[in-house]
Amino acid sequence: MRLIIPGDGKFFCAPPSTPMPAAGPAAFTLNGPVPDGWDQLAETSYENTMSFNKDGGDKTVKRTWEHRNVRVQYADQTISITANAVEISRRTLQRIQSAWQGSKGGMVIPAAVTATEMSVFVLACDGADSTGWYSPNWSLGPGDGTEIDTENFLEMPFEGVFMDADPEIIEPDPATGLSGLYIWFTPEDFLPAPTALTVSPAGATSVKVGSTVQLSVAATPSKASNEVVWSSADPSKATVSATGLVTGVAAGSATITATSAVSGASSVKADKAITVTAP
Repeated sequence: MRLIIPGDGKFFCAPPSTPMPAAGPAAFTLNGPVPDGWDQLAETSYENTMSFNKDGGDKTVKRTWEHRNVRVQYADQTISITANAVEISRRTLQRIQSAWQGSKGGMVIPAAVTATEMSVFVLACDGADSTGWYSPNWSLGPGDGTEIDTENFLEMPFEGVFMDADPEIIEPDPATGLSGLYIWFTPEDFLPAPTALTVSPAGATSVKVGSTVQLSVAATPSKASNEVVWSSADPSKATVSATGLVTGVAAGSATITATSAVSGASSVKADKAITVTAP
């Protein structure tokens, strides 16, 4: 179980419909280089950290004359992130306020609120694990008015609204056709891809017909994800479950293969020969 206290974080931005880096969410770090095509959105407040907001989405329970609770319907909803920039610079005023540089100096704030379309990645971490949120279509604009606090950094509130994602980047649900809004990456997604897998127990392994033996897998490097897909080359001799539990079916032998389930690492595999003996 991974529990995260998000004591640190960072906002990244890119032009609209920018896909995730090839290295995945692990490409985004607090202090490392920014992925190609991306930039830090702004330095943001520690005291007034980001929050997710939901507008709409109210539930209505439908009934018939004879029966209660026949169907549940949800109203349309809007999801956004609010945060506060403490970096008071030309680039943040341009991005958040849609401001432009005036001929007499300074940045001109428009009379009408205008949104800036962009891609966004928000990183949150606690030193041990990380999580993150990505949207290729995020509409950024100013939040509440700026308040002056003589004891803290000057803050510029902003709000970004998640728009329906480009279906070429975030695929719709194949079952329902619902469009995607954003991707939430879990700590497992930040683990490095494995370069090798090792299946245990080591050495010759046998199982009797009708009996089982549990296989496990270790990844190299040690911090890499060991999430795998198990398969049997000959299910008529031995089958294997999604958790690596091998069941003897008939006397003979079968090769059990563990294939990395990490995106881009499907070529990383490990085989285990299983001998099935009579009961």
